[in-house]
Amino acid sequence: LDKNQKLILNRYKTKILEAEEFLQIADSILKHSPINEKESIIVEIIKARTDDPYTPLDFEKFGEDETKHLTPQEIESILSSYLEAETINFTRLRWFLRRLAQTGAPGGVDYIIDMIESLSPAIADVAIYLRAAKKYYKGSWKESGTKLVSALDKSIVKENEYLQIVILSLFSKISDLNNIDSLIRMYGKLSPIAQREVVLAAMEAKEVSWIREFKDKFSISDPWLRRAILFASKILPEDERRHWHKNIKRQANLLEKAIINV
Repeated sequence: LDKNQKLILNRYKTKILEAEEFLQIADSILKHSPINEKESIIVEIIKARTDDPYTPLDFEKFGEDETKHLTPQEIESILSSYLEAETINFTRLRWFLRRLAQTGAPGGVDYIIDMIESLSPAIADVAIYLRAAKKYYKGSWKESGTKLVSALDKSIVKENEYLQIVILSLFSKISDLNNIDSLIRMYGKLSPIAQREVVLAAMEAKEVSWIREFKDKFSISDPWLRRAILFASKILPEDERRHWHKNIKRQANLLEKAIINV
C-alpha cells in the first residue's frame, strides 16, 4: 500500500489492540469524558438545543449566557488542553471539533489556523469547522489564508498529499481566504489531484485569464483535473465557454458531458 497507493498508517491515529482492550476503549469513548469543565459546558449548551450530533445550529440565535462560553479564550483553552496532553487523544479532539462545527462559533478560527500543523491528524474535522465558522467569523480570512499558504510549505504537509488537498480545498470553500496568486505560483509543484483544488480556488477568485489557459491543456490533463477545468470554465464569458464546450464535446466522456451541461 505504501509503495503503490501512497497509503501510510498515521501513528497518531493507529494502534493494534487485543479484542478485549479494543472493547474497553470503544466503551470508554462512548461515554462523555470532556478534557475540562469548559468543554463540558459547551457540550451541554449544544445538548440543550438538539439531541442530533449532526444538526447545524444558528450561532446568531445563541444567547449571551451561551456565547460567553464560546469565546476565543474559552475555545483556545479547550483545544490547547488537548494538544498539551502527554498523549493527545485525537479521537476525542476530533469529536469536539465536530461539536464546535455544529455551533458555527468562530472563536476557534485563529487558534486553529495557527496550530494547523499540530492539528493535522484531525485535518478533516478542522476543515469542517472552518467552513461552518465562515458565516460568523469577523477576523481577516485573507490573513488566515496567508498562514495556510505558509503551512503548505511545511515538511509535514509537503510530504502528505492528503493534507495538501484538504488545506487547498479550503480556498475554494472559503473564497475570502484569497491568496490565489500564491496558489497559482505553487501550482506547478503540486500533484495533479492537488492542482485540481487550485483550479477550483481560482474559479472562486474569478481568475478568468488563468482559467482560460487550461483550454489548450484540457486534452492532456488527467481525468480529475479535466473535470475541474470544465467546472471552472463557467466563469468564462458565455460565448467563449459555449464555443469551447462545443469543440470538446466529441472527446468528452459521459461525466464530463454532465459537467458541461450543469
